[in-house]
Amino acid sequence: MAMSSIRALLDIGTNAVKLTVLRDAPERLETLIEAERVCRLGDGALDSGHLRGSAVRRTLKAVDDLLDEAKIFSLDRTIIFGTAILRMVDNAVTLTDAIHERFGIHVRLLSEAEEATAGFLAVRSELPEGPLLTLDVGGGTVELAHGSGLRPDWHTSLPLGGRALLGCVPVDDPPKPGQVDAVAKYIRENTTGLKPPPDGAGLVLIGGAAVTLAGYARTIMGAPGGRVANELYPETLDRLIKLLSGMTLRERRGIPGANPDRSDVILYGAVILREMMSILGAKVAKVSERGLTHGYLEAERAGVPLDPAEPVFALPSVDFPPIQRSDRASEVVFLLRHSGGGVWLQRKARYPNGVFRLPGGGINIGEPQLEAARREIAEETGYDPVLPTPLSLMRYAGPGNKPVPFTTFLVLEEAGEQVPYCTDEGEEVEEWKLVPPGKLEQWARRLEFLPEPFKAWGVFRATALRHAIALHERGSW
Repeated sequence: MAMSSIRALLDIGTNAVKLTVLRDAPERLETLIEAERVCRLGDGALDSGHLRGSAVRRTLKAVDDLLDEAKIFSLDRTIIFGTAILRMVDNAVTLTDAIHERFGIHVRLLSEAEEATAGFLAVRSELPEGPLLTLDVGGGTVELAHGSGLRPDWHTSLPLGGRALLGCVPVDDPPKPGQVDAVAKYIRENTTGLKPPPDGAGLVLIGGAAVTLAGYARTIMGAPGGRVANELYPETLDRLIKLLSGMTLRERRGIPGANPDRSDVILYGAVILREMMSILGAKVAKVSERGLTHGYLEAERAGVPLDPAEPVFALPSVDFPPIQRSDRASEVVFLLRHSGGGVWLQRKARYPNGVFRLPGGGINIGEPQLEAARREIAEETGYDPVLPTPLSLMRYAGPGNKPVPFTTFLVLEEAGEQVPYCTDEGEEVEEWKLVPPGKLEQWARRLEFLPEPFKAWGVFRATALRHAIALHERGSW
C-alpha cells in the first residue's frame, strides 16, 4: 500500500453497517474515522432466509450516509463487504445489486472462513505470534478463531448473535425474572461441543457488542482503560447483566457513551459474552477496538488471501511452461474488473487463434507476491495499481497426486473505466476482451479443449479461470 493511500471500508452486518477510514502508516494502519449506522438488516431474515424490502432500504440509506461521511478524505478506494447475514439469505443480490447500481461499488461477500480470518488478523497484527483465540459477537453469529501464526488454524461460526437471540428467546421490557436465565440456557444448549483451547490461548474480544459493553464498564463502573475498558471479566459482565436487565429499553438508550440504537440487543450481547467466557474457561478477556475492516486491509498488507485454505488442483500433465521453468516457482494471475462488472481477458501472439486467458506473469525467486502483482499489472496493462486484493493461493498436484512445486497467486485489481494497454512489445499482447462473469465459462471450455502442443497448457490456464468463476459465484469478488 502506498504511503498516502487512504481507504474507506464498509462492513455490512446483521445489525449495523460500520465505516472505517484507514491510512497506511509506516508501522501500522492508522484509523482516521469510525462510524456506524444500526439498520437491522437481519430483521425477519434470520427466520425467513429472505431480506425484507424495508431492511434493504434502511441499509442503503446507512451506506449512503456513511459514504458521505468518508468524502471529507481523499480516498484511493472504497471497499464494501458483507458478512454472515448475506450468506444466510436467498436474495442478497437485492442489496448488493442496488449498492452497485447506486454507488458504483461491488460488494464482496466474505465466506465464513474469510470473516473469521479478518477478525483474527485485526488482533494478530498488534500481538506477537503465539496462541490466540478471538471472539466476535455480531448480530447474527458468533465467530471464533484460534491459531498461533498469522492466520487461524481453526474457526467456527455459531448462529448465536444478539439479534438472532432476540428472535429466538425474546424478553420483556424490562425482562421478567427467569428470562435472562433462559437466554443463557439457550446459549449453553447450542454450544455443547465447544471446549476451551488446549494451549491456553489468550481470549480477545472484538465487535460492537464487546466494545459497547467495555464502554459501559468504563463509564458506569470506572474500569481502567481509555474510551473503553481494556479488559472484561466474568464478574464485570455479571454486574452489567444485572444492571441492564433492571432497565427498560428507554433507560438503556440513555446510557452515555454508546450508540442508543444498540440498546435492544446489548443485554443479549452481555449474556453471550459471559456464557462464552465460561465455556472457553477464560478468566479475563482483552477488548480490541479493531474489527473486520482492519483485518481486511491487514491481509492485503501481508499479501495473503483472507481464506486460509490453499486449494489443490489436479493437473493431468505438468510438462509445459511455466511449471517447467527453472527461474520461477510461482506466478501471479490477476482479475481486472471493469466498473461495469466484466473481466478483462488477454490474448498474446503465441496463443492459438481465438484463445484468451486471465492475464498474469511470473514471480521472480525471492520477490514478494504483492510486489510481483503490482509489477506485472503495471507491465501488462499500463495501470498504476495501489494494492491488489489477494483472493487465493492455488497449489497443484500432477499425475499420481504428486505435489507440484508451483503456485498461482490470484489477485483482484479494480480497473474502473480504464482499458488495459501494454506498451512493452516484448509481452506480445495482441488483444484484450471484456467478458461478463456469466460468460467466462465458455472461455474456460475453449482453453480446456486445445489441441497439442497446447493441450496441457490450456487445462492449466483454464484451472485459474474456473477457480475465479467459483469465487465469483460465492461472492468473493
